[in-house]
Amino acid sequence: RLPGKCFVRTEKVHISESPVEGYVSCKGKVVNNEFLGATTKTRIEIGNGTVITAMSFDSKTIQKGSEVYATFSAEDVLILN
Repeated sequence: RLPGKCFVRTEKVHISESPVEGYVSCKGKVVNNEFLGATTKTRIEIGNGTVITAMSFDSKTIQKGSEVYATFSAEDVLILN
């Protein structure tokens, strides 16, 4: 168990269909997509009820309910007590 809460900037989180080797990959389901013009905000609920938000700059929208992986580099994690 970590000593605090973990945070990752939304633009550092990428969405993939399978785990990515060398990165932290959290499996979950898409619970919401929000189109914001040039970007799309996608919220992914992982197993313990935690929601991870990814901000993407492409026009691909992933269907609500889709199983995906929220993927990010361990170096991008900020731990706060």
